[in-house]
Amino acid sequence: MASLAPAQAALGLDVHVVASSAGLDADGVRAASARLAPARVTIVPMVGSERFELAPALLPVLAREVAHANLVHLHTVFTFPLGAAALIARLQHRPYVLRPAGTLDEVCLRERSYPLKRLALATWVGAMLKGAAAVHSTSALESAGLSRWVEAARLRELELGADAIEVEEDRGARGTRLLTLGRLHPIKGLERLIDALPGLAPDVSLIIAGDGDAAYVAGLRAQVRARGLDTRVGFVGHVDEARRRRLLEHADLCVFPSRHESFGVAIVEAMSAGRAVVLSDEVGIAPTIAAAHAGRVCTGQPAALTEAIAGLLEDGTARRRLAQAGQALARARYSWRAAAERTRALYEELLR
Repeated sequence: MASLAPAQAALGLDVHVVASSAGLDADGVRAASARLAPARVTIVPMVGSERFELAPALLPVLAREVAHANLVHLHTVFTFPLGAAALIARLQHRPYVLRPAGTLDEVCLRERSYPLKRLALATWVGAMLKGAAAVHSTSALESAGLSRWVEAARLRELELGADAIEVEEDRGARGTRLLTLGRLHPIKGLERLIDALPGLAPDVSLIIAGDGDAAYVAGLRAQVRARGLDTRVGFVGHVDEARRRRLLEHADLCVFPSRHESFGVAIVEAMSAGRAVVLSDEVGIAPTIAAAHAGRVCTGQPAALTEAIAGLLEDGTARRRLAQAGQALARARYSWRAAAERTRALYEELLR
């Protein structure tokens, strides 16, 4: 939660972020520390595979910092730092909030190493859940999935935020450029979007931004070739903040055909940038977006995606209307300040 911690600190909370160096080189550690300011930051070296984030040097840091904390907020579950932090918090009788970050949704559980995850749930992850003062979900959809592991009394729905991105206003004319952003993973439903593309006008193109497992990305590329869409679909890999802004600026419409999504940070980012969005009804914030007429929600099947996308590309007025409503919703409800205020209210409730 690289943006939540600074927003919490800006509200006056004394925030200390403790993490492993997973996925970060020396420059990345410095950049992460700078981005998290004014929150205090301690990042310790990781050893071995990034999948488990083994970082023995975290133990004395956690023991010291948890002892000085009023409350601990843990983000995700299936890694060493989180299990260690939860155990230390229980031993030191410190309350903690646990945010599974979608990892306990049944769809996610079955994606990889399902037997190992079930074993973890029966042992140390189960203890983490049982010992939490509250379990933080980000939508009603995620709460429904968590209800099998946690009683309703300890579930708290707190929506996340997203970074505000400034781009030029939608031109309002007929659109031809589609964009989807995020981690490339089967759960994102990109196969559906690729299958929807042949039903659109021949000049409609798609940019897929993000990275993921090499074999999965190769499968997506093979699907594009098999559909004869090589000239209409571009894969640009991981994008930094500046590149993400440029992609959003040139997009006419952003599409998110997820098979399951607890919240949808990338969707809120696109809305905040003033881009109309099409999303599947399997996204956690889809009901809120639909109720606010802030995006087009459909079933996520290729035919439904084709219909929704085609209508908005042709109707610039409708696209701009959705974009303006989406931007207003994102900036009012899904700012990081609003998310920080929601977490502060939860902390105060638990500490009382």
